[in-house]
Amino acid sequence: MAETTEEKLDRITREQQDLLRRMDPEIDVEVGSMQYELIAKPLGVLITNQEIALETDIANRSIAQVLSSDAPDPDSVDQLLSNYNVTRRLGTLASGSAAIFTKSTSNLFISGASTLVCGATT
Repeated sequence: MAETTEEKLDRITREQQDLLRRMDPEIDVEVGSMQYELIAKPLGVLITNQEIALETDIANRSIAQVLSSDAPDPDSVDQLLSNYNVTRRLGTLASGSAAIFTKSTSNLFISGASTLVCGATT
């Protein structure tokens, strides 16, 4: 299961505390201390935000890479689908319309040869 934002923030803040302790074993970086509140916690927030932005950018680039190819690599498509908790299953061909929502405003082009999975239908 993917790490939640809160879990990621806690992990990164602990890493910052450990780093500060290695730099100065005498430093007090426990929760509530001045060094925790002014150094470890703000660094944890900053780094967490940067990691989330990077993960989002990677996910968005995956869409562009798959869609810019005439014959996308099946592994790349599976990786892209996994970004949205979708797994590919073999099924029967279907036709119809699908609505795709993104978190940011951008142009999204899906070729007519694309395969989408919905429930038990591919």
